[in-house]
Amino acid sequence: MTDLIPPGATEKHIAFLGATGSGKTSAAKRGLVEPALAAGRRVCIIDPTGAWWGLRLKADGTSKGYPIYIFGGDHGDYPLRARDAGLLAETFATASDSAIFDTSLMTVSERTSFFTEFAETIRRKNKGPLHLIIDEAHLFMPQAGAASGGAVPAMLHAANNLVSLGRSRGLRIALISQRPAKVHKDSLTQVQSLVAMRLLAPQDRKAISDWIVGWVGLEKGKEIIASLPSLKPGEAWVWSPQDGVLRHTKFPLPRTFDSSRAPDAADRKGPELAPVNMDALKGRLTALEAEAKANDPKALRAEITRLRADLARPAPVPPPMADDERRAIRDLAYQEGISAGREHIIGLFRTIETSVAEAIKEARRLADK
Repeated sequence: MTDLIPPGATEKHIAFLGATGSGKTSAAKRGLVEPALAAGRRVCIIDPTGAWWGLRLKADGTSKGYPIYIFGGDHGDYPLRARDAGLLAETFATASDSAIFDTSLMTVSERTSFFTEFAETIRRKNKGPLHLIIDEAHLFMPQAGAASGGAVPAMLHAANNLVSLGRSRGLRIALISQRPAKVHKDSLTQVQSLVAMRLLAPQDRKAISDWIVGWVGLEKGKEIIASLPSLKPGEAWVWSPQDGVLRHTKFPLPRTFDSSRAPDAADRKGPELAPVNMDALKGRLTALEAEAKANDPKALRAEITRLRADLARPAPVPPPMADDERRAIRDLAYQEGISAGREHIIGLFRTIETSVAEAIKEARRLADK
């Protein structure tokens, strides 16, 4: 795909780690996402910062970029709701399209709920190669998550399962984080390649030091770790042990619009995006939603409960009839009974007449012999 990142590394789980402003999002765009989209590969992006919509524009901010759907955020083609996570995951798990899921306008609880269901569904349903980019990965797989209350442990479990088991389902996951010390080790240790950019905090450098030293040895590892605080924006150590690659690299700017740059006060949202045709996708979403409702165990149980309640409810007792109504019904039944009896008797007589005629005819035939 590109020599910025070894081709073998793009087919495995990879991590882009660097402090704010180090250029990790730009490196992921230029080194992984843009080449994948240009090659017609599927890409899905979990975007909690609202920084990825610029893929729809060229770097000049006016020309069309890549045809990728956007859900949620300030530039979404369609709203992003937590309750739709499973539906969207199933849709893009089997579609040939790419999508950005911008969770930047969600509350923390909404984002947690969305990612938990999305991760579980995409892991189970995905078919074929899919690059899944998880930006600010420490939000979704926090190192302290197991000790947290509420819905966080469930989200962490879903995230760790996604990274550890997703490869067999065709998922190539890229974790992006400014705080590697806060990314849960069960996920971070599953990556097989690393793009290490400027890291200032000692605990963040320590989070990857054992990983690096274990591959290149103590002296070279210390040299690399010591260089991380002084790396300039866009500079990185690209490391893919399986490909035998360890090199210092300068990533050029993305070919698409820099939507991760802080907007000017006069133009908070940046350039407008041309609308995309959602008709085909809406049809698929509607069909999957109908199927999901039809097979929803909760909905089926509710319907069974309703039917049982209807059966248990006593049948309504009709109000008593007045004497004249009763007499009218009785007379009508009497007349209908007489008419039915008359028709029955007439039918019997016709059957007897036919039988007698047939018997006389047979007797005459025998007599003529």
